[in-house]
Amino acid sequence: MEELKRYILTTALIGGPLVAALSAWLGKLWSARILQRERAGHERSLEALRSSLKADADAKITELTAEFGLFRDVAFGQHKAKVELYRQAIGPFIDLFVQGRWPGSQILITWPEFERKRLFLSADLAFFASKEVFEAFDAMYALAARGVSQERDATPEEVDEAVILGARFLQAARADVGLSDSPLPQELLAPPLPRKGS
Repeated sequence: MEELKRYILTTALIGGPLVAALSAWLGKLWSARILQRERAGHERSLEALRSSLKADADAKITELTAEFGLFRDVAFGQHKAKVELYRQAIGPFIDLFVQGRWPGSQILITWPEFERKRLFLSADLAFFASKEVFEAFDAMYALAARGVSQERDATPEEVDEAVILGARFLQAARADVGLSDSPLPQELLAPPLPRKGS
């Protein structure tokens, strides 16, 4: 019986730490494998999420690029149309200015033609022009209409006023299309153009 006790004691003293060590090693091995399996699963999930997000981001970038291109084209087209409208708006005024500057010269535009163009241009400008451009246009054409409707040659003062109003229109139009909001050169405001008969 003594031997049995010694055997049990020896087995317990040697086997206990051995079983504990074996259990610890086996526990570490299993936990490492479970952790590795979990990590691999999370990596797959993360990679799938990354791919999905990249695909979504690429699709959104493509969509935004297309929208920006469309916006750019529309904005450029509107800008170009606005510049052309402002060029058309000053045309009949230039014809009248030339007639006023050089009395007796060839008639470039008649009153009905002038008034018809003014009305069409007023409608277009009401849609597209800034308030400053429209007011400058209105002032410029009011002066021109006053001279044409009176069926007389423009006075030198009216011609000078027409130059100033025309320059104000051009300045407002330049600012509206984003060209420049700096003042026009002084020479444009009151150019020393010769008058016929001078």
